[in-house]
Amino acid sequence: MTTPENLQEHREIDLKLGIKSSLSRVRESIALTYLLWKSLGKVADLQYSQANGGAIQIKDDVATALTDMLRPTYDTMGISDNAFISKINENQLLKSQIEALIVAFELIWRLAKVTFVEQRPFSAERTGGVRYAKQLTFTKNMDLIDALVTENHDKYIPILFKWATGFDIEIDTDFEEKLIKILMLLSEEAVYKLTDGTDILFHLNGVYKKLVEGNNTVDINGELESKGSLRILKSALSEGLNDYLSYNQGSVRLKDTRDLGSLIEYQKRVAAYLSLCNFKVIVKENESVADTTPTDEHSPLNLPYNRILFGAPGTGKSHKLEAEKVYFAENYERVTFHPNYSYGQFVGTYKPVPIDREITYKYVPGPFTRTLVKALRTGTPQLLIIEEINRANVAAVFGDVFQLLDRQNGVSQYPIETSEDMRAYLASELGTDLQKIVIPNNMYIWATMNSADQGVFPMDTAFKRRWEFEYIGIDDGSEAIQAYTVTLPNGKRVTWDTLRKEINSILLKSCKVNEDKLIGPFFLGLSAFDSDEKFNEIFKSKLLMYLYEDAAKQYRKVVFSSCDSNTYSNVCQAYDDIGEEIFGFNLQDEGQRESEEDDDEAR
Repeated sequence: MTTPENLQEHREIDLKLGIKSSLSRVRESIALTYLLWKSLGKVADLQYSQANGGAIQIKDDVATALTDMLRPTYDTMGISDNAFISKINENQLLKSQIEALIVAFELIWRLAKVTFVEQRPFSAERTGGVRYAKQLTFTKNMDLIDALVTENHDKYIPILFKWATGFDIEIDTDFEEKLIKILMLLSEEAVYKLTDGTDILFHLNGVYKKLVEGNNTVDINGELESKGSLRILKSALSEGLNDYLSYNQGSVRLKDTRDLGSLIEYQKRVAAYLSLCNFKVIVKENESVADTTPTDEHSPLNLPYNRILFGAPGTGKSHKLEAEKVYFAENYERVTFHPNYSYGQFVGTYKPVPIDREITYKYVPGPFTRTLVKALRTGTPQLLIIEEINRANVAAVFGDVFQLLDRQNGVSQYPIETSEDMRAYLASELGTDLQKIVIPNNMYIWATMNSADQGVFPMDTAFKRRWEFEYIGIDDGSEAIQAYTVTLPNGKRVTWDTLRKEINSILLKSCKVNEDKLIGPFFLGLSAFDSDEKFNEIFKSKLLMYLYEDAAKQYRKVVFSSCDSNTYSNVCQAYDDIGEEIFGFNLQDEGQRESEEDDDEAR
């Protein structure tokens, strides 16, 4: 029996793509997109443009299909095929940067995915004015527009022709209003962001609501320059692509106050629809809204390219990276370095592999090369995470790739020659011969390291200066564990954060150990708190062992001041008997404190 295919996860679309790209004359690009789709027989994919010097123009076969469909419309006006195609080549679909088209077509109206014909990063058109051939992958929203147009083809095609070309042709404005309403309906899920003291994410429903509540105008300017989808929204509203709203110099108001009653009911319907949709807003720690605004004209995300998080054990370095990798959706790979890790494992090498019961040799890429290929192929942000980076000899592991870590605007300043093996592999994956490679500005390398670890490899200054180091303090992120309480073997219930801080106090004040030897909030891992039994076993096997053999090795009698510390077994046995008192302190029983507070309230 054949059953439906499982749901597939799709990457989250970055709301800030095309951050500084504008799309003027929004109507014309939408109209041409539909006309192209219609004239080519409602295809799923379409390579619509081709290179013409530093510009692009409509592909010859696409131009033929378009003229065949629209000639009856413009022929009666005395417009030649050449004049028509000349106008088409001035359309924003062929003039605008790809990132503006992505924002409009993928984030607002969701009409199509826009990509380059050749593999390039989406930032390729940001400077120099060069445009590259593009293609469209259409969505079902084209069918929704088509359902309207097909109802009265003779009325709607002239409207779309006028929008796409700018030729002055008589149209039926009643039908034009219906087309505008369809486009408005398609845009209601779009998310916009403005900054007005704090960052505000909103749907147009948020604007409707303010108008319904009696406000004459709604400000969508904010304090900072409009970016991404908000920038294109302003263009769309200026062109009248909303049935209810008008726009002027940052302010939105009702087109006609007589429509207020209708807007009240429409706003309720939009709110009900949005309540049925799943929207995920990514929020950074200690910030109201995650900001991925580029720091320059080339950077797709406002995040460090080469980044190392370091600090004491358990300070949450991996936890922090885990939280922040959401910016890359599923576009990341993780590797852990160790003393035997090599260049061949990291970058790639020829290896024996079994094929059809025979052993043959082929180039097997490492995580660095796999991430590089994904970045070059997709143009989307890709992340390589390296755990425990200083546990391997980084100079040997990175080899010539070390030179690529010097970046300017996110791109390697100094290319390296590809080996014959890598060159052949890249050609098979990317379809192009790369004699030299650079790290593109959509590839990020983040790493963690424990400065307290024993037996780690030193990093030289030249390697270090190519990274942004971010220190994670001993109490950073401790707010996440405030609710974690455990019952110790002596029956006392205590908070984990209080317990670790008391131990750290002894290490600092009595033993004078460095901060990188202290115990971080996530030293035990949150799974240790699944049960009291599990916590106490992990506390002995991990934390007591760490203190006994590492952090407090020279100060065992000081740290374990209230028990026999001659052997690790003695310390563990003492912990089973008297709990935290092995350290010479006596914590308040949280269960008893809560009971006393309840008694006080009862009185």
